Amino acid sequence: MNPRVKTAITAGGLTFLLFVSGLLVWLTPMPLLYQYHKNGRGPAITSFVIALLAVAFIYFGVVPWIVATWGKVGSSPLIFWLPGMGSLDGAGLHPGFFGLSYLSFYGLIGIFLGLWEPKEFQVTRLVGKILLILTLLLTIWLAVISGGRLTALFHEAENYFGLLLNQMAGQIPEDATPEIRDQLAILKTHGDTIVYYAVRLIPGMLMAMTLFVVWLNLVVARKLFVKDELFKKLGPLRNWQMPFGFVWLLIGMAVLLLADVYWIQWGLLKILALNFFIVFGLSYFLQGLAILAFYGQKWSIPPLVKLLGYLIFLLFFQPIGVLLLGVGFFDSWFDFRKLTAKSKAA
Repeated sequence: MNPRVKTAITAGGLTFLLFVSGLLVWLTPMPLLYQYHKNGRGPAITSFVIALLAVAFIYFGVVPWIVATWGKVGSSPLIFWLPGMGSLDGAGLHPGFFGLSYLSFYGLIGIFLGLWEPKEFQVTRLVGKILLILTLLLTIWLAVISGGRLTALFHEAENYFGLLLNQMAGQIPEDATPEIRDQLAILKTHGDTIVYYAVRLIPGMLMAMTLFVVWLNLVVARKLFVKDELFKKLGPLRNWQMPFGFVWLLIGMAVLLLADVYWIQWGLLKILALNFFIVFGLSYFLQGLAILAFYGQKWSIPPLVKLLGYLIFLLFFQPIGVLLLGVGFFDSWFDFRKLTAKSKAA
């Protein structure tokens, strides 16, 4: 077999396996990124197409055969791990269509990372370009599948999630504890409000997910392919810092939120501000992680102590996460790593 063909099939196969793996789905862009780095755009796109064909075969060939053979209930344990299976029954969207779209999201991240890997970009610019392009493509995709009725699409999603929430709140197990009963009662009482905001915050959550996937693959690629020196021109990620101007953008959004709640009461401004908070909250959380990694390197913390620190972080994620977010935000003023002084000295 031709080595280039073999490489393309291998990269496409790895992309497919990561996509259907469950927890490792976040690393789906990695094979395409490496393929682009080693062999260029054409082979990377070929591997992407191979992965898409494999996913299409599973959703439109294997899954219908499994359901026809074992029935819907009997086949559930075999196919529940595929993205979209079991959660789109009432949404009017074929799981295969969702699966191909979801894989395309990861595949495009891998292609764009490979495209701009050799460029002399700052981290914020690289991540920002990918985020903006994918947001634009997602908007176009939603406009196409909704026939240009984006507002109607949001209302349909609201009705769908409202139905799911009502079903969940209405099914109270006989052995449910008082705490669970209270939580289900809250869902039933405030279900409409929860669904209203959940649907309208989807744009911010999707952008935050894109930001997380890009950042994760940047970090893992640099660790995994050390000899290839991927993203060498970005410099140490532990030195990454958000441009100071974003602080004022975030403060401006906070002012809009307060104005909308207490004065304008329009609603749309509040939704816009909350979506911004989701994206920038994750951004400053990642900056807080970068500060943590910076001092871990500076103080030469042993690997075993680092591992213990990561375990503590996972156990107390919520309070530590909020703390890191605050550290990342105030780093814009206090420059905890003294990066500004170092750049001036250089």
